[in-house]
Amino acid sequence: MSGNTATYVSHLREFGIFNHPFLREGNNAQQDQHPTYSLCLTILHILVGMICAEDESLTVRTKACYVLSRFCTDDRIIAAAAVDCGAIQSLFSALVWETKLHNGKATEGEEMQEEEEEEEEEPVQILQLREAAFTCLATLGLTDSQYSRVIQEMDASREGDPSSSSSSRRKPPSMEAKEPFLFPLLARSILHPHLGVRFSSLQLVRALTRSLAVLRTGLVDTEIPNKVIQVIGRFDKEAETADKADDTNRPEIDAPEGEDTEHRAVVMAALMSMCNLLNDYAPFREEIVKSGAIKHLVQHTRSRDDDIRLNALWAIRNALCNAKHSEIVEIMDSLGWDHFV
Repeated sequence: MSGNTATYVSHLREFGIFNHPFLREGNNAQQDQHPTYSLCLTILHILVGMICAEDESLTVRTKACYVLSRFCTDDRIIAAAAVDCGAIQSLFSALVWETKLHNGKATEGEEMQEEEEEEEEEPVQILQLREAAFTCLATLGLTDSQYSRVIQEMDASREGDPSSSSSSRRKPPSMEAKEPFLFPLLARSILHPHLGVRFSSLQLVRALTRSLAVLRTGLVDTEIPNKVIQVIGRFDKEAETADKADDTNRPEIDAPEGEDTEHRAVVMAALMSMCNLLNDYAPFREEIVKSGAIKHLVQHTRSRDDDIRLNALWAIRNALCNAKHSEIVEIMDSLGWDHFV
């Protein structure tokens, strides 16, 4: 398949192919017999096959991830059809292949410093494929939380090799059961030097944390919550300066990213993830509150960016919901009644 295929299918949604009434109706017999429905499934199968095809160029595989993500955005019917076509397995295959390609020269006994140095030297095209795969998985998870559970279960079982089949019903034994790799990969990607990898990984964390099952099982004993806290704490220096300055001289919270700052889009994704991590049913909420994350959130409530301020306040609200008295006192001491009023 060539890059022209990805360009061609990227325009089909604009032509209304996926909005045909036969695709929306519940009569499966009519759907199966209508050529438009068959075309829709054919396109989804093509995209899924392009994503997991190891002999395909990285550029085409990356474009296919983005095209599939666009098709599934806010559309449960198309997302369900894509999952039935094996989209999640195919995206896992791309991530496994990308990870193996990067770790081909590495050994399991390397020190963390050496791993970080190698991570910085990853080819841009490899990082773009990871970003695109994360983005597509996040789109599926945000469309319906049940797919977040599917992603977690698939990562836990690692059954079947998605590169050998595009159907979710087939489970060839070519991939042996292995330890989960997605959540450790997410934890490493949240603070990755590549901006797109950071943003897409946080978007996927945001999608996964919307599921109660993932919050109570998949994220336990991972470094993901701590990494999210580090992201939202990268504005502390600017925020503290802003707190002491007059409103007329207050610096914008979306200052250019640097050593102690972060891109606005990444901060927004981290704050949205933190809103989910601080829900009252999250098992590690108390640990997050005690870790000092509330102080970072309070700094963001002083932002002149309305969206950042809103999400920071929403996260604090979730931390206060059904909280213990000691937690409420600690949170309000950080927030301050004067600032709250």
